[in-house]
Amino acid sequence: MASQHYSGPARRRERPYAELEIEHRHARVLTQCVGQPLSAGNRARWLEDPLPALLEAVSRTRQQLQMDQSLLRDAPTSLHQALLSAARRGVSFALRGGALLAPGAEALRRAGAVLGAPPRWRCWWPRREASLPLLVADGRWAFITPGGTRAPAMALEGPVVPALQQGFVQDWTRRLQPELPARRWRTLLPVAGQQQMAPAPPGHPQGALALRGALLQALGMAQFRIRLALGPGEKPGPVLLRLLCQAAWRGVDVQVLLSRPGRALKLLQRSGAACQWADAAPARADTPVPCGRAALAVVDGLWVTLGTPRLLDEPAPVLLDAEVGAQVELHFKRRFDAAGCTLTP
Repeated sequence: MASQHYSGPARRRERPYAELEIEHRHARVLTQCVGQPLSAGNRARWLEDPLPALLEAVSRTRQQLQMDQSLLRDAPTSLHQALLSAARRGVSFALRGGALLAPGAEALRRAGAVLGAPPRWRCWWPRREASLPLLVADGRWAFITPGGTRAPAMALEGPVVPALQQGFVQDWTRRLQPELPARRWRTLLPVAGQQQMAPAPPGHPQGALALRGALLQALGMAQFRIRLALGPGEKPGPVLLRLLCQAAWRGVDVQVLLSRPGRALKLLQRSGAACQWADAAPARADTPVPCGRAALAVVDGLWVTLGTPRLLDEPAPVLLDAEVGAQVELHFKRRFDAAGCTLTP
């Protein structure tokens, strides 16, 4: 009698050929858009409740911490205390802010944190740049938190984290003051998992256009389904709207969650896409979006980005992973069904 050996979970080795083919196509397009190979060796986790992971990362920080001030606006007392403890024990703390101080920012500054704010003339600039809401700890852990501490977030480990850290420092240097002492911010290259990601490469000649084009190409080559949620106050541009309609016409399962009704809602519905809208006031660049209304995009169940699907400001890194894609799609479904039950398009 032949002995049976348990080989452990084999999901990654037994994936359908069609799924592997579409992943290779998306990876090839992403590589062409960013002009460099995808960042491998990463670990991404979808967190429905990010607070415990944030507290653990801050408590383990020993050298450097970069964070957006908007994360403080709905932070509980436990996170404020953890951040104060980190600043008081000598962690190099950079707090990226806006025109207005968030609750607790002044206490962190007195504890030793460097508080970055735009020059006075930028406070009244008509179009304020929106940065990707981040917390980066020791160059090893990063959290994308567009909805604050009470909304789902993405936790990242691996080589993509130093790229996000470098982008944070460059954004600070370009538009905030006082000057950030660059010699204090080290970068590490840890390997934490098997997931592939495409961050916006620092110094890329096209800058954020690289990942904007990647999103449009992903929508244009989608074969199975598209899940897209726009943030508060956002509306789809003509190119994005045309690609969504074309995808629905060719049989792709398209679901779009809009932040407000308008001409786009009617056009998408005529093309066969399923649409809902949730009334939400436009959010300021230096404040978190309402809980549960963060922008996101999932293409074919594996192309995932959180925070800025339109990629008009600082683009979020793109993740290629079916497991995280399924979790984000489930989160989108809950939001989509809730909007359909409570609001009338």
